[in-house]
Amino acid sequence: MARRELMSNVDRAWLRMEAPSNLMMVTALLTTKEKLRYEDVLDLLKERLMIFDRFRQRVVNRGIIFEDTYWEDVPFFDPADHIILAAIPNEDPRAELQTLVGELMSTPLDYDKPLWHITMVEDVRQGTGLIIRLHHCIADGNALVRVLLSMMTTDKAILKPGRKTKKEERPTFLDPVVDVALNVWVAAETMVKLSYRLLKKPSKVFDWAKMTIDGGFSLGRLVLRWPDPKTLLKQDLQNKKLASWSFEIPLERVKEIRRGAGATVNDVVVTAAAGALGRYLKNRGEDISEMNIRAAIPVDIRRATDPFAMGNKFGLVFLSLPVGMEDIRERLTEQKRRMDELKNTPEAFVSFMVLNTMGAAPREIENLVLDVIGSKTSLVLTNVPGPSIPLYLGGCEVDNILFWVPQAGRVGLGISVISYNNKVRIGVATDANIIPDPSKIVDDFERELDAMHALFASPEAAPSP
Repeated sequence: MARRELMSNVDRAWLRMEAPSNLMMVTALLTTKEKLRYEDVLDLLKERLMIFDRFRQRVVNRGIIFEDTYWEDVPFFDPADHIILAAIPNEDPRAELQTLVGELMSTPLDYDKPLWHITMVEDVRQGTGLIIRLHHCIADGNALVRVLLSMMTTDKAILKPGRKTKKEERPTFLDPVVDVALNVWVAAETMVKLSYRLLKKPSKVFDWAKMTIDGGFSLGRLVLRWPDPKTLLKQDLQNKKLASWSFEIPLERVKEIRRGAGATVNDVVVTAAAGALGRYLKNRGEDISEMNIRAAIPVDIRRATDPFAMGNKFGLVFLSLPVGMEDIRERLTEQKRRMDELKNTPEAFVSFMVLNTMGAAPREIENLVLDVIGSKTSLVLTNVPGPSIPLYLGGCEVDNILFWVPQAGRVGLGISVISYNNKVRIGVATDANIIPDPSKIVDDFERELDAMHALFASPEAAPSP
């Protein structure tokens, strides 16, 4: 009989959020500068990904009156069943990849198998693309990205799986430099400075949890907030996703804005996102004067001592974005004030406890809570600072790393920002009925950064056009 393990309530909550219009998958795209060999990718999966039980287990439900959900080992598991080869025309690989990513975001995973899949695109210019889909019930986005990065090293010479190494090359599960980079990443500031505090002092979470009055206030604020305004972002969803992403943005350019404005990188990113959404809504006829919309922002509450633990160890904070504030200075000041206000609340931990309760409750109750929370937000927004050094996969330098977070309930827009090798990219995932042209938001985000750079960066610091 196959070994089974009871699924946690939080992971079960994310499993049951799956709907045809919002599949609960974290999607990543890696591209390499040289062509990857299928055999090398398969060997890497066997050596480095298969040590995590969740990638060899499927989800099963057992019980007649009271149904429980389990992780169950798959007999005779073969990772080759989870990777397929694909090809795209090379005339415009970026556009072709965007179309393919959107199609895969709209395609459910096979529930008879472990809930992950890789599409290997063999010819992306001179390299290869890997579109990786992982179900949210396996783990949260931060843990899944860390797992993917663990397949890489900083040394091309020791990347080939199965290759005999010289004595001095010290082959390890995780390349030491990547290990350091990931530990720095775990301790780095994330979307709201609150997550910095949680990662540096995880015990703070439990201190806050004891603050019954503050926790009750945060729960009340979460439930009793006014719904978000009825913009074009709050329409019915289709079963079709679209994906887009930006060209490379030098991280130093963002830091020049940060220094000139006396803010954080997160302040700059969130302010640019708010401005981009304001531009997009205004250009499509929305009256954005004094408009605010909320973004659900994941906050990692995982203990820094166990960064590779599977499962969902994060809460959500709900940040109000002043999209109607067109003056950039005023918007940045106000956005920073709102973000700072969230630092001293236990909202992330309270939302984590709500998710835990949802997973234990009947599905109908979970759907009701999801509808209530979903009515109070218009998008999911996340920012992941990745390694600042180039990484290698299967002997090939990784050119780009992109990812998209899933949306739940009636939310049809996700914006993900990731930095890698001192470059920043923004990824946008949308429901086709809400935003049929996600590239417009990407373009508006880049315009906002340009405007902020012209306003805040000194002439000496500004790069040549």
